[in-house]
Amino acid sequence: MPAYGGVQLDGRVLNQMAAALRSGALPMLMHHDLRRPLDAQVLDARVRDRPDGYQEVWARFVVDADKWEAVEREREAVSAPGGFSFSCCEPLTVLEPTGAAPNRELMLAADASHWSDAELLSAAEILRAVGRVNVARRFEFAHDPSAVVVLELAGTISAGVLANLVYDALKRLLRPSRPTTFHFHVEEPDGRVVNARLETEDVAALHSAIETFDQLVAPSKLFVWDEKEGQWKSM
Repeated sequence: MPAYGGVQLDGRVLNQMAAALRSGALPMLMHHDLRRPLDAQVLDARVRDRPDGYQEVWARFVVDADKWEAVEREREAVSAPGGFSFSCCEPLTVLEPTGAAPNRELMLAADASHWSDAELLSAAEILRAVGRVNVARRFEFAHDPSAVVVLELAGTISAGVLANLVYDALKRLLRPSRPTTFHFHVEEPDGRVVNARLETEDVAALHSAIETFDQLVAPSKLFVWDEKEGQWKSM
């Protein structure tokens, strides 16, 4: 991929991807957008050799006809060849917690075509006061990779010191000239899992979204930040 200076994946990664598709662990989305799941039922997925000497992952699946027609219309509109792009993360390093930081595990990833390792590590350094930080480069194998930041957290993002630390870290990754998409995956202490999506280039919107994150209490839904109304909404 030109966006990443040329990246070639090991065959083991392809086999892992096929296994994740077969198990249902890898969601199928339109344009890498959490708001647009295909809700496909994967029947099989394997790795096969290509005539050009490379390998590829293929999948056979069942999907709603209307959703698939929408995929085809969008593909034809931009003269795309078909197939699926995908996103993944590559571990960069692990930062141990500082001082009396709680026994909490985090993962911070950012797209490698939009942020350098130095920028990513600068943001992750702040989160060491929150817990142990697994830092990763994100790759989106698409024609134009999105500016995506992923934060996974075991614990809670409650108003106060923790929310301020998360905000201070993430605002370093905000792109003022292009909206940044933040994906949140939070595993609450009571076992609930909250997923949320925020797309913004406004630092005030980022601050408000994080300050009110603890209001999200319906784990079976995806929450999306409505910048016009300044609040989270469930989908």
